[in-house]
Amino acid sequence: MSEGMGAKFFGARTNLLWGRMLIGRNEDGDAARGEALLVASRDAALTYGYAVVEQRAAAALGDLVG
Repeated sequence: MSEGMGAKFFGARTNLLWGRMLIGRNEDGDAARGEALLVASRDAALTYGYAVVEQRAAAALGDLVG
C-alpha cells in the first residue's frame, strides 16, 4: 500500500518491520523472505536518505550473518 501511494519512507520502514518479524518467527520460508525485505528496506533507505531505517536494516542483516 505504501509503495502504491508513493510513500517511500513508510514502505522502507514497513519492509524493515516485516523483515524482522519474519526472521524472528522463523517458519518455513520466513528467513529468505525476511532477508529479502530487509535488503529492500536498506536499499530504499540508502537511496532516499533514511539514515535510521538504513542503520536498523543493516544491523538486522548483520545479525543474520553473525
